[in-house]
Amino acid sequence: MLNQRIGEILAGRLRILEPLGEGAMSAVFLVEDLHLPGARWAVKEFLESSVPDRDRDMALRLFQREGEIQASLSHPGLPRVLWRFSEPGGRHYLVMERVHGVPLEQLLCGRVRPLLPHEALPIGLQATHVLEYLHRHDPPVVFRDLKPSNLMVSPLGRVRFIDFGIARYHHSPSAKDTQELGTPGFCAPEQYHGQSTPQSDLYSLGVTLFFTLTLQDPQSYGFKFPKISSFQPVPPVLEETLERCLQLRPQDRHPSASALRKDLEAALYRLPPMPAGSTRPLAGPLFELSQHVERVPSNRSAPLWRFWRHWLLRTFNLDSPWPGRTRSAAPPP
Repeated sequence: MLNQRIGEILAGRLRILEPLGEGAMSAVFLVEDLHLPGARWAVKEFLESSVPDRDRDMALRLFQREGEIQASLSHPGLPRVLWRFSEPGGRHYLVMERVHGVPLEQLLCGRVRPLLPHEALPIGLQATHVLEYLHRHDPPVVFRDLKPSNLMVSPLGRVRFIDFGIARYHHSPSAKDTQELGTPGFCAPEQYHGQSTPQSDLYSLGVTLFFTLTLQDPQSYGFKFPKISSFQPVPPVLEETLERCLQLRPQDRHPSASALRKDLEAALYRLPPMPAGSTRPLAGPLFELSQHVERVPSNRSAPLWRFWRHWLLRTFNLDSPWPGRTRSAAPPP
């Protein structure tokens, strides 16, 4: 049915080229901008007709809030919302930057073994940078739906969050959410009671890392997760970090995304040399470590540089850790 929309003109300037996806309440299309030759965007449309009458007002409020929140954000790990518009007949749209890549869930689909810590940690570290930004926003933004299908991995390894459909502003610890929303298995226990905080996102990131390192369905454990080391060898600091993320009470988790990032970095420092035969399709997220290192204080970056250089030399059999690139300064010794 969505293919029937190909060629349709929206807002007098956006021609639909192809559908990119469809959810319960919205559809996303690739469009070309007739006012800017060569420009292509992703347009998200609220599907009013697919929502039951009793839920329509709430669904529209969520869609409008999604546009409001994303329009206020600017971070390389988040797609930009360029503008919003409505058309007659209850049709509402968000025009967004198109995100290239595939969902992490798709990268993991069909695998017979989980990711190694060397492969999973760069993904988790990038996610912590995005959460730091969201949680420091004024007011803080709680994503509320962090999971592998909402993490896009670009061909060069950039991890970006998608689908802000249930994100909300966080105003005070005592304020309850309007709805009990989230993805079973990945959302924090408190979200089942209509409450979410920044620590809820840290829990979801912990579950996401658990899934990447085990390929086990998190919903089957009912909030009582086994140790990662029962599935593969990991540094004790990584196991301890994930156990803290997965605590039932928000106050027992990390106090901030920044604190979680530092623990994941500590785990990265303690990884043994990269084993032979690592997953080439996931080389991009490790390549993105170069960007991560640039955001780390200089007195903490040397171990990351050593890990990055060793991995690149080992994986690609290179003489230089910067193929085809030049840098203005040498890495720390």
